[in-house]
Amino acid sequence: MNVTVNDIQLELYEGARVKDAVFKYYSNQGEALPKVMPVVVDQSGNIIDKDSRLTEGTVLYISLKKPKRSFFRGMFP
Repeated sequence: MNVTVNDIQLELYEGARVKDAVFKYYSNQGEALPKVMPVVVDQSGNIIDKDSRLTEGTVLYISLKKPKRSFFRGMFP
C-alpha cells in the first residue's frame, strides 16, 4: 500500500497505522525519531490519531509544532 508523508511516497503493509508511517518516514530520511510523537494531519488539516489505520493513497503531513489549543478546551468537565 502506498501512502504519502510530507510529499514523500512510502510503501507500507496493508493494515498499517499512522505511527507506522511516521516511523518509516523518519527511517527513510535518516533522522532520529522524536521523543514525543509528532502531530500528524491529513490533507484537510485534521489531526489524525497515531493508531488510526491507513488506506491506499492516504496523504499525511508531520508537524513537530503543538496544535493550537482551543479557548473552550478545559472549560467544561
